[in-house]
Amino acid sequence: MADGAGEVSPTGGVFSANTEVTLTATSSNFYTFSQWTGDLNDTNNPSSILLDSSKTVTAVFDPISVTNEVPPWWLNQYGLLLTDEEVLSDSDSDGVPTWKEYIADTLPNNSTSFFRIKHITNDANALIQFDSSSQRVYSLMYLDDLGAGTWAAVPGESSIQGSGLNDSKSDANPSPHRVYRIDVELQNTP
Repeated sequence: MADGAGEVSPTGGVFSANTEVTLTATSSNFYTFSQWTGDLNDTNNPSSILLDSSKTVTAVFDPISVTNEVPPWWLNQYGLLLTDEEVLSDSDSDGVPTWKEYIADTLPNNSTSFFRIKHITNDANALIQFDSSSQRVYSLMYLDDLGAGTWAAVPGESSIQGSGLNDSKSDANPSPHRVYRIDVELQNTP
């Protein structure tokens, strides 16, 4: 049996009494074998078991995990290594680490692809424009004094799902020295 994404060979069957069988676990992409459970408690792969009675063995496969919750399939999609070092590096030298490119839904292997505010119009209302992803949520944050204070959310402009196009957020009460940023988060999935 398999718990997670992978296969066990042989898959089961009827064997002669007192036969030693070697089990091999093969993980699917982006998973790794972690252990055998049931009548075989072992972390070796392959591993052998003596069939002196009916036995139940399960191979446990865990997803490959890298830092900052960047999924291995995403790294693989861009030809990047499935390592913490790759996730923390700036593989395209655009000043943005790979894990932040994942959060922003930008291309980690294209130095011209990074999240940024594209335009700010400051009339009676401030209008902040940026490219968005439909798989992310955005919050418009402001600070009235760069030297002190805490970033605060502009009322009504928090946790809004992106359209996947050119989006904008507005501030109906801008002050002359107000500074803006856009926070990007992964969309919560059920």
